[in-house]
Amino acid sequence: MLKELSGQVFALVRELPKPLSREEMRELKRLCRFLNNTVKDQERKQEVRK
Repeated sequence: MLKELSGQVFALVRELPKPLSREEMRELKRLCRFLNNTVKDQERKQEVRK
């Protein structure tokens, strides 16, 4: 579920009107990094449980 949500967020980010300010780009990159790391953490936890 988390992976699906992060995919939707990435798709929305790609559809944002350009150009974005540096501050907006920085915030979006932080959000994407956070989501990516969270998804990876969830996948690792599932692997450990198996």
